[in-house]
Amino acid sequence: FFKDKAYLVTFKKVDPFYVVDVAAPSSLAILGELELPGYSSFLQPIGNDLIFGIGKDAKGGDDSFAWYQGVKVGLFNVASPMEPSLVDEFVLGKRGSSSAAELDHKAITIIPSVEGNQWRVALPVSINAEPNAGNSWTRDPDAQHYNWSFDALFLFDITGNEHAQGASLIRNDFLETARSDNTLRRSSFYGINGSVLKGDSVHYFYGGTLWSADWSFPEITNVVDEGS
Repeated sequence: FFKDKAYLVTFKKVDPFYVVDVAAPSSLAILGELELPGYSSFLQPIGNDLIFGIGKDAKGGDDSFAWYQGVKVGLFNVASPMEPSLVDEFVLGKRGSSSAAELDHKAITIIPSVEGNQWRVALPVSINAEPNAGNSWTRDPDAQHYNWSFDALFLFDITGNEHAQGASLIRNDFLETARSDNTLRRSSFYGINGSVLKGDSVHYFYGGTLWSADWSFPEITNVVDEGS
C-alpha cells in the first residue's frame, strides 16, 4: 500500500501486477495491470512512481501452472496507474535459487543515494546454477533443480526522477560470501543476515561474520569473524 494505491500480484502461470485504487474502501477499483512470467513476493515503493519487486521467474508447465526458476528482481513504472510498465528486470541464478528477502523484508536494504533521484539496493541471494541436480518424478527440463553455487550480496542502482522519467535498474557487482568449491565456506549460522549502506561503504553481516567493502569494488572485502 502506498498513499491511495495498492500494488499486488497473484500467480498461477503468470504474474499480473495490479494497481488498485483504495481511496474509497467501499468501492475498490483496479486501475491497471501488467502480466509477466513469474511472481513478486516483495514489493517496495521507490519515490512516488516506481516499485521495486523481488520474486521468482517462471516458465514451462502447462495451461494451469508454471515452474518457478531463479530469483527475479524488477523495477515497475506506475506513474500512469492505468498503464503500469516494466522498466528493467534481472533473473539471478536458476531453479532452486532463493533470497532471504522473499520471507523477511529486513534482509534487503534500500536507501536514497546522495546524488538525488537515485537509490541503492543490497539484496542477499543464494545462487543455484551448478550442474542439474535432477528430478526423480518428471522429465520436464524446466522442473529440474540445480545445485548450489554461491551466496552473495547483490548490489543495484535505481535511477529516475519523481515522474519515473529516465528510470533504470542497474545491476552492479556482488559481495561473495560463500562458494561451492569451499574456498569460501558456506555458513551454518541461521541467525539474521543483514546489510548496512553508508556512503560508498557496504557492510554485510552473514553467518556470524561481518564483511565490508566499497560499493564500486565489492569483490575486495575486509572480514571480521564474530569471535575476533
